[in-house]
Amino acid sequence: MATTIEALPNELLGSCFSHLSGNKPALNSLRLVSKRFYAASSPFLVPEITLKFTTQSFRDLETLATHPSFSRGIITVILDVGYYDPILADSLRRFSEHNASDMEQEIDILERTTNPYAVHRNKFKKGLHSILIPIPKEWNNVNSDSFDPATATKSQSLLIHAHEEYKRLYAGQQEVLGKDGWAQRMVTALGKFPVLQGIIITDNDRRPRQTIKTSWRDNHKTEEVTYNRCLRSSHWKGSFRTAIDTEPPVHIIPELFHSLAESSIRPRFFDLRVTVPFDLRCMRMSTAQLNAIRTSLSRARKVYIWLQSWARRGSLAENNDRPRDEMMALCNFTSACFSSKHLSDLHLSMDNYPVFYQIPTVSLADIFSFPLPSTKNLARLYLRNVPFKLNELRDFIESSQREGGNELQWLNMYSPWLLTGTWLKASKVLRGFGSMLEHFEFTFPRGAEFGDLRIRNKPSTRKFEDYVTGQTDVNPLEGWEPEEFEE
Repeated sequence: MATTIEALPNELLGSCFSHLSGNKPALNSLRLVSKRFYAASSPFLVPEITLKFTTQSFRDLETLATHPSFSRGIITVILDVGYYDPILADSLRRFSEHNASDMEQEIDILERTTNPYAVHRNKFKKGLHSILIPIPKEWNNVNSDSFDPATATKSQSLLIHAHEEYKRLYAGQQEVLGKDGWAQRMVTALGKFPVLQGIIITDNDRRPRQTIKTSWRDNHKTEEVTYNRCLRSSHWKGSFRTAIDTEPPVHIIPELFHSLAESSIRPRFFDLRVTVPFDLRCMRMSTAQLNAIRTSLSRARKVYIWLQSWARRGSLAENNDRPRDEMMALCNFTSACFSSKHLSDLHLSMDNYPVFYQIPTVSLADIFSFPLPSTKNLARLYLRNVPFKLNELRDFIESSQREGGNELQWLNMYSPWLLTGTWLKASKVLRGFGSMLEHFEFTFPRGAEFGDLRIRNKPSTRKFEDYVTGQTDVNPLEGWEPEEFEE
């Protein structure tokens, strides 16, 4: 059966190209192949682009946007909002404290993850640990009044050299972020991608990073990897040393959406994956800024929000309570993101919220500006560590059925926290989804009868799922009494 080149699977095209070149390729053949496959193959070569806040990265974006072939294939743009911290760039003392603390954590992880019974244990400790253990102390000594750069150790010289490079990277970042118009410049380039579908914002570089342990095992390049670690961009939550007074560039979000709202770009997919800042009040936005988000995402069908690392400074020893006024700064933002009437796939992950036996201060109605305007079309719903009240769950189900949608087919509730009512009543309310669900997952419930998971006789999750989906009429919570572990 005849077909066109465009109809061929991408994998098959790749296989074809791998057989085109021989030891002595004929020039005429190569010209023919290039001519026939040029239009059809080039869009498959670059489906996504990652943009960083550097002058070169923005130049690359604009070059790609004006390319006659490659621009036609860009489907997703990833915006890396990890940042070079002015606190670290302006002070060698803060830079050394930050990296010394980071190295101490690395050593601790190595100790805890190394098998004490492995044959290579002694060799590992004598090799890698003999190199790493002195480094944090030597780096902290850089801050002493008696430190003389002329007598610096090898690791101290590496740190000083890394700080000079870090300052250069920070200056390059500010050449973009420190000027008005960066968002408009970016959106202008995005407008030249005809098949652009999604925008991903993340503060975590998705490329795999070589660990010190791996580098030592492979080729003993500990010094190179240590240097590169010092030059890592910061997550929005900062580090143990910087979290309290760092200022993550949260302004990126309202500025970007303001420019998007004034353009014709309306992404079908939006994904935000960031660590939670030390104080969420920095995410407060004006009504105009929130409306710009609603406008930009008005045609979105998939919206994913991942909020990770809720512990302040990454420590359970801190006060990790999040007051309601702080959480509402976040909730106003999430409700704007989830406002599209076309949403069919909604994913909200509040990983490990609340932290260490804290009580949630917001619920489903705050996070989504309940009821959702998109209930009618919603087919997939993933909620992780999302707190809710019994009446909110009931209202959500009733609104779905009242609008005649009944589209919800896939529901995953991971560690939901019930703030009011009982899980026995909640299970009966959830059963209202039973007639429409094709897939239901329910894991680690919290709140009400379950408290904070310190239960030793937890009922079967599988039986609970079967009850909700109508596969059985036996409710595993009927007659169940929780038994807590003894202190």
